[in-house]
Amino acid sequence: MEKGNYEKERRRGNGEEEPTGAKIALITDEVTGKVYGYKQTDINEYDVLADAAAAKIINRASLDGKDVYYLDGELTVRERDGEEYSNKLTSLCFELSQVQRAIERGTSDFSSAEESSAAAARERELKKQISDCENAHDGALYAYKTAELKTHEFKYYCGICLIIRDENEYLREWLEWHVGQGAEHFYIYDHGSKQPVSEFAKTLDARLREKITVREFCGEHKFAQHDAYNDCIKRYGKECRWIGFIDADEMIRVKCGMTLPELLRRYEDFAGLFMRWVEYDANGLIKKDGRPLRERFTRITPTDRDDGIGKSFVQALCMQYMETHNGYPYPHFDVVDENRSAVDLAQIRKTDCTDELVCVDHYYTKSYEEWLEKLRRGTCDPVYSRKYADFFVYNPDMEYCREDIAVEQRYEVSEK
Repeated sequence: MEKGNYEKERRRGNGEEEPTGAKIALITDEVTGKVYGYKQTDINEYDVLADAAAAKIINRASLDGKDVYYLDGELTVRERDGEEYSNKLTSLCFELSQVQRAIERGTSDFSSAEESSAAAARERELKKQISDCENAHDGALYAYKTAELKTHEFKYYCGICLIIRDENEYLREWLEWHVGQGAEHFYIYDHGSKQPVSEFAKTLDARLREKITVREFCGEHKFAQHDAYNDCIKRYGKECRWIGFIDADEMIRVKCGMTLPELLRRYEDFAGLFMRWVEYDANGLIKKDGRPLRERFTRITPTDRDDGIGKSFVQALCMQYMETHNGYPYPHFDVVDENRSAVDLAQIRKTDCTDELVCVDHYYTKSYEEWLEKLRRGTCDPVYSRKYADFFVYNPDMEYCREDIAVEQRYEVSEK
C-alpha cells in the first residue's frame, strides 16, 4: 500500500512547483472513498478537495492499472480489486457488450445451436450479475446514509432555502411567518436584487438577522433555481438536517397543531416530505395597499390548473439532486406525501396528495399591480415563463383589468 506524498510529487514533477494552495476536487465514492477522477475548474468549498499535486498520483495510478482511495484526508494507492464495485461493474458490462455483439451478428458466430443457446444464457446471467452488483452497492449506500443521519451532529434541524430577486418588501413577513412555524435558519440566494438582500437584512432586528445566511447569486446560470438549490444541499446539507425549497410567494402552513420540526420528525425514515399547494387569487385587488400578504389575500383561486402541485422539504444528505418542486433521492430513499405515499422522482404534482397536516400557501398572482411587477422582474427558470394572460385564469372576476399589452418575462435578466 502506497501513501501519496504531495511534497515529493511536487519536486518530482517537470521541474515546476505547484502554486501554493492549489486544489483539485476529487470525484469519490461516498461509501468506499474510491477516487473516480477529479476536476480543476468550478471548485466549491463543499467538494472533496486535495492538493493539486494529487492529480499526478491519480493519473499515474490509472496508467499503472491501480486504484486510488481518499481516506482520512490522504490519497492511498492500491492494487486493483476485481471485486470492487466499479471494477466489477465495468468488467461485467464489457463482457455483456461482447456477448450481445456476438448474438446480434447471428448464428454465423456460433458453430452449433448449443453455442447459440449458451450465449443467450450467458447474456441473462450477466444481466443478473450486473443487477445484483448495482443493488448491493445501492444497499451499501443506503446503509451509509442511514448511519450518517443517525450519527451526524447538525447545527440546525429545520431550515429553508430561497432564491430571490427584488422581493425584499415581502421578506420580513415571510421570515416572521416561517420562524413562527418552527424554521430555525434560512439560506437566501440573492439573484441580483437592486437592493442586495445583504443590505436589506441590516434593517431587520437581530433576532431575524442571526437566522439568515445570504449568498450572492448573480451572474449567468444554466438554470439558476436548480443551481441555487443544489449548491444549498451540497454546501449546507451537513449543517441543516431538513431544508425546504420554496419561493418568496409561498408560505408553509402546518395545520395539525405541530411545529415544522415536530411534523418532520415523523418522516425521518424518508428523503423528503412533499407539501401540496393551496393557491390564492388577487382578492379583487388592483393595487398594493401596504397590508401584510396573508391579510390581503385570503381567497382561494377558482382554477384547478395546478391541482396536486407542491414543494418539498428534504433531508439534504439523502438527495442526489434537487429540482424546482422535488428531486432525486439516493437509492432506497423516497420523497413521500403526508400519508407516506411515495412521490415519483422529481415529480411536480401528486393529485391524490392531501393537505390535512401541512400545505404550501401559494400567493401566485397577488394584486394586478404586483402581477405586472412579477412579469417584469424576470425568472430564475429558463424553461417556464409566465404570461400576462395567466392573471385572468387565476382571477376570472377581474377581466375588467385586462389591457392590450404583452409583457415578456425574461430568464435571469430583468427588464430595465
